[in-house]
Amino acid sequence: MTNIAVILAGGHGERFWPLSRSSKPKQFLKLFSEHSMIKQTYLRILSFIPKDQIFIATNLQYKEKIASELQDLNPDNFIIEPATRDTAPAIALCSAYIEKKFPGAIMAIFPVDHIINDHHMLIQSIDNAYQIAKSTSCIITIGIQPSRVETSYGYIEIGYEISQESGTNAYEVKQFIEKPQYSKANQYIQSGNYLWNSGIYIFETQTFLEELSKYLPEIYSATLEIADSIGHYNEESVKEKLFENFPKISIDYGIMEKSRNILCIKGSFQWDDISTWSSTYRCLNSDENNNIISGQVISIDTSDTIILGDKNTLIGAVGLKDLVIIKTPDAILICNKNNEHKLKELIKSISEEENYKNFL
Repeated sequence: MTNIAVILAGGHGERFWPLSRSSKPKQFLKLFSEHSMIKQTYLRILSFIPKDQIFIATNLQYKEKIASELQDLNPDNFIIEPATRDTAPAIALCSAYIEKKFPGAIMAIFPVDHIINDHHMLIQSIDNAYQIAKSTSCIITIGIQPSRVETSYGYIEIGYEISQESGTNAYEVKQFIEKPQYSKANQYIQSGNYLWNSGIYIFETQTFLEELSKYLPEIYSATLEIADSIGHYNEESVKEKLFENFPKISIDYGIMEKSRNILCIKGSFQWDDISTWSSTYRCLNSDENNNIISGQVISIDTSDTIILGDKNTLIGAVGLKDLVIIKTPDAILICNKNNEHKLKELIKSISEEENYKNFL
């Protein structure tokens, strides 16, 4: 069997507005190194998967820009989503294409916005996951041992331990829990039976398609039609017609929370999901007042605040606490850190104003 890696890179990164825009979403930002998030993820995977077996799932709008960042990637290794329909339809489409090109392949799904520092332990975990996916025909998810009470991550409740020939034990998955309240998250940490959901999934393509047929049959039947068209003259028209009618649903809601054919292994690597401005505290250096500051900024009596400016405008901050202030050439975000979850509401409001749509 062939081991395949797929990077999901079609999102718009709305929670990093205004730095992230539809024309330059989060995966192209260079917040944490000299490389963009998409290139960091690609180089990380390239250390254990040959480039011909790495695929990028994205939309046509971003294909050219990704290709310019990953110049050694084969142009045929792009899987283009005709519309934004969340992760379940995207992974269904990827499964159809990979199964057509590499029958019986084992596919690993990687989000584009993760920070993983311990590459050696990551490689070991992924290698074990490929082996277990092959030997059990289960969907394998990687759970991360929590290091703090965290309300912005999903959790996995694990059950009994199942010995594996690979030497890495897998665990029964009792349930997936979406971003809990603080008190619940604290209970999960105390129990010791909960792991963070890394969003990394490994499975045989046929295994995923079988689970898709059980829990999202309308997507499954359309995916089979798309698969039949691959390589034929009508491939693009069939894909576009069917994909646009898919419901918007994540793999977690659509399959993982329902399937009983899932095993979890513990990832022992350092992992972080960079999904909000506040999450950058764990990856960027803060000053003595716990501020993250860049650009032309003078602050007085200001703490626990993120201020990202530019070289053209001086930002003066006095008596601020727990704020996010992001300035770009054409937009400014001022947000209490406790209300970051409402950024999607802000984006929606902007999109509904005809005069503001150029700010997205």
